[in-house]
Amino acid sequence: MKTPLLFIALLVILNIGCTKDETPIKEEQIEQGEEKGEEETEEVEEETINNPDLELIGGQGAFTITPGSGIMSGDTSVNLRIIFDDFKTQIPNDSLDYKIEWKTNGAFGSFESEVKEAAILDLDGIIYTSTNTATSTGEEKFMATLYSRPKGSSDEFTLNGSAQTNLTISNDPKKKYYIIEDTFYLKKFIDEPCGDNPNSVRNLLINSFFVPKIPGAKSYSLSTNEIVLASRVLDDGSTVFTRYGILNWNWNNNSTQYPNSSAEGTTADGTLINNTAEFELPFIPGALNLCHPDYAEIVAIRGALNGIGYLTVTLE
Repeated sequence: MKTPLLFIALLVILNIGCTKDETPIKEEQIEQGEEKGEEETEEVEEETINNPDLELIGGQGAFTITPGSGIMSGDTSVNLRIIFDDFKTQIPNDSLDYKIEWKTNGAFGSFESEVKEAAILDLDGIIYTSTNTATSTGEEKFMATLYSRPKGSSDEFTLNGSAQTNLTISNDPKKKYYIIEDTFYLKKFIDEPCGDNPNSVRNLLINSFFVPKIPGAKSYSLSTNEIVLASRVLDDGSTVFTRYGILNWNWNNNSTQYPNSSAEGTTADGTLINNTAEFELPFIPGALNLCHPDYAEIVAIRGALNGIGYLTVTLE
């Protein structure tokens, strides 16, 4: 029997400075592997380029590449990652060793070290940088092929499957497009005795997007992918997900409603996050006492949330 995660019921949900474009927060039960809804994306004009399709190997696996779509400007980077359909499996983990073979057509940029193909062991992501600042719009294609084997084994890796994603490259002289990830951090909220520990504390659990102030920016607009959290596993093996929808923020360089409040915030291992960006856009914050029996597991799930932000900066 799997241990339930008493997560969502214990979090104090504070909708700070953001709006949802669909329905209120809700929980829904989804059987493992059920197909998820398509992500909302912004449409842009594309130009035809010589960029042949990448061939899927071994069929579609039970994972996707994130971001699943989006727009990025030339001279910006994005972290491409593997996300499993159960929203819980992580790379690395204690059961399996993984190998991911990444490929891109490289029409507008490359992975680290200026390569178009790379094999990564026990890491779920790779950095892609668009270096093309001349083409007005175009599409870059990516594929990830996943292999696994028992942890510590010397056996050959077994093919799990492959997945694809496309990103739009746009070099609009009046706009800059960025694809950014959320940062999860902990921060002491209050001293709160708990059980046999009179010195226990309740920590804030915060996921935020951090955006630096950009000189010459007229306005900022940030929207997210659909934020989905695996809140608990039922006895029959199905997972209850909490869906927070797509969140949106709009502000400018004179705005004061989104100050960076992460001072003294730390990662799960106690390392200061030291993020100096001027703007912080928090979402689904909550608080939990250190003595909670599932504290470590809840923190791990929040840290693996994988919020994706699509940032548009309109220039003067």
